[in-house]
Amino acid sequence: MAAFKHAKFTFKGGTAAIKALVGTRVRVRQRMESALLFDPIQNTQKTTDIKLGAIGFVTNPHPQQLDMLLVAFPPDGSTAPATLAALTRTNKFSVIVVNSPTFKEWFDIESV
Repeated sequence: MAAFKHAKFTFKGGTAAIKALVGTRVRVRQRMESALLFDPIQNTQKTTDIKLGAIGFVTNPHPQQLDMLLVAFPPDGSTAPATLAALTRTNKFSVIVVNSPTFKEWFDIESV
């Protein structure tokens, strides 16, 4: 079973720290209501809810706002695959935008 640590103890923030986490599994510490979906093509302001305990993956820093992370989750709280690559191959995932302070407080990072 994977061990998770609260992000505030391990994540220092900044683009380099975000890039170091790309592909890392993360877990939501509390329900996220109306999380902004990342939609660079349509540029909509759609939102989604992320369930408490949902597991996703850090994908990248936001391309325009480098203090923001992009985090991918499987649909409707289904079980996350073992890797980010496996999740992207399913072609069924949502990517949300999370600012660094929120990430530190609301997420756990899987320890390797």
